[in-house]
Amino acid sequence: DAVPGQPVFSLYASDWNRDPQGHIIVDGITGMPSVNSTKQYAGNTEPKYFLGINPNFSYGRLSLNVVLDYRGGNKIVNSLGTALDFSGISSTSGENRSHFIIPNSVIADGNGYTPNKNIPISSGVYQYWSTIYNSIGMPYMVNASFWKLRETALVYDLPLKMLGSQKIIKKLTFSLIGQNLLMIRAKTNKWTDPEFSTSINANANAAGSVNEYVTPPTRSYGFSINTTF
Repeated sequence: DAVPGQPVFSLYASDWNRDPQGHIIVDGITGMPSVNSTKQYAGNTEPKYFLGINPNFSYGRLSLNVVLDYRGGNKIVNSLGTALDFSGISSTSGENRSHFIIPNSVIADGNGYTPNKNIPISSGVYQYWSTIYNSIGMPYMVNASFWKLRETALVYDLPLKMLGSQKIIKKLTFSLIGQNLLMIRAKTNKWTDPEFSTSINANANAAGSVNEYVTPPTRSYGFSINTTF
């Protein structure tokens, strides 16, 4: 959204009612939370920080070229998580298939708020994940920071004497190349690559949203032969 006083591509989402310390407020009988009628600011989809590292190592005729990339300071909407929770196949719903107390929840009383230590949710747990929890946007607004090993290339420069007395080839190199070999995400992002997006526009990453229709991240491997005559 574009909101006065906030940078463009700001994220606003529905959230639970919370106490001043951020704890979820639940009903003292049912243990269920209630939804805040006002959407809350969750962050921005555009990274604030960019860092690229391109180290190169050589030993004899072998060389190793590496491309590392960091982006951070932004948020992403993992709509993929709502689909997984709806169907009951997410890690979150899998860990809580019986009645449970909402972590770090509180109960309102006449003097403020009391930590909820013994009031579990009373409705069907499957209904909680599929129709209540997954209808709230804030749990799916997570840190989009990541480190990526974008590319690694191992290059060997073949000695020309191995080609005999020929004079045509001046240089011959063989390369093994790997792309997207490693990604380190924030712990809160348990779903997918923050760079993937549901948008098909050229600036798709600005949308900051992924769902179950996005192709999963992939690694690729290859080789190349370069010749100089």
